[in-house]
Amino acid sequence: MRKPADGARGAQLSSALDTISERFEGLRAAQQLLKHLLTCPTEDPARQCTYLRAERDQAVTEAPRG
Repeated sequence: MRKPADGARGAQLSSALDTISERFEGLRAAQQLLKHLLTCPTEDPARQCTYLRAERDQAVTEAPRG
């Protein structure tokens, strides 16, 4: 049985896993947004949809500043 990676190798692998997890989260959010757009009852979702407005506001709030 192999022992877990440690030291620099372990840190690199953990960092890569964190990066992949962050990308998956972003992709899941995009998937939910697209699914909503397929069924959104508003005529102009970009302007009228409260769900999309809330998602946009949250993205702006969470965006890195700099």
